[in-house]
Amino acid sequence: MPRALVLSKLGEVDQAVEMANGSIATFESLRIGGLNLAAAHELRAKVALEAHEQATFDIHAALAGKQRRGGRHGLAGAKYAQLAQQSGTVDVIGALTEQVSVVSQFTTILESCKSSGERAERGLDMLMRSSGAVGGVLYCMRAQGSERVAHAGQLEPDARMDALARDYLASEIHDENETRVLEEASAVTSFTREWRGEGTVRYVPVLLSHQVEQGTAISGVAVLMVDGTGRFAYPAALASELSRLCHEAGDIAVWIV
Repeated sequence: MPRALVLSKLGEVDQAVEMANGSIATFESLRIGGLNLAAAHELRAKVALEAHEQATFDIHAALAGKQRRGGRHGLAGAKYAQLAQQSGTVDVIGALTEQVSVVSQFTTILESCKSSGERAERGLDMLMRSSGAVGGVLYCMRAQGSERVAHAGQLEPDARMDALARDYLASEIHDENETRVLEEASAVTSFTREWRGEGTVRYVPVLLSHQVEQGTAISGVAVLMVDGTGRFAYPAALASELSRLCHEAGDIAVWIV
């Protein structure tokens, strides 16, 4: 049994998380994907189950499944539902089943879009719906830099928001250590460097990236407006799928790290 999982079973969760995240970071830094990276994400998912961290489990189960399935639809649902059932985490099973359905629906909708503008608008709308955001702005990479391509809901973008998104993308592109989809999903606030608004409002940047043969392709960022009194779920799987589909459609440029 991997040492990280042993530590988590002994209650040494922090050490287990650090070790599991270290394995993921090592494989990604060496550009090693496929079954090796899938196993590392699977280990992180198991550690999350031991710690009863549903959101973290969802994300790393999705990432593991994505590596095992060549990146097409993102989840190895049956395998991880079984794992969750063995651990007695019934809520995770429901969450995974729902996420598989959402990702499949998301892919179908975007593949039916007739233009890049329609894909951007529909993609942003579903990111908002799945996460619980009340507004959002989508920025995509172009040859000349990032460009605002869609906005919706209660968030009206301005020059300051454009600058924040541009700086965020620049930091992700130039710092490989910050391009992880979520190494620490239970601490989304620190990872995303979210921005505070008035009252309980916050703005969460969601990196659009997906795996390609050369490494990680960064294609943009969605800035989601969140009311602190409501539910928010980081839409990692959908953001990755949006990035992949827009790239394959030729809508965007990407930066490989």
